[in-house]
Amino acid sequence: MNIQSEISLYPFGVEHLGQPIREFVSALENEGFEVEMGSMSSRLTGESTAFFSSLDKVFTHIAEKYPCVLVLKVSNICPVE
Repeated sequence: MNIQSEISLYPFGVEHLGQPIREFVSALENEGFEVEMGSMSSRLTGESTAFFSSLDKVFTHIAEKYPCVLVLKVSNICPVE
């Protein structure tokens, strides 16, 4: 199933917020996703099984390094551009 997601990572207790966010986005891109970054969230489109599998891997890696909150919205009905 093809999905579209809006995702935001909020790191805590770090001096520079950009580093964990860049690592997170880079890791998603290394998993083969095109990440469309915005000022408050990013958008990804892809196949649901691959997305959730990659998200588990990437979030676990980032969360082991940084305390953080991940906010995620997923839709299977949003038009894909």
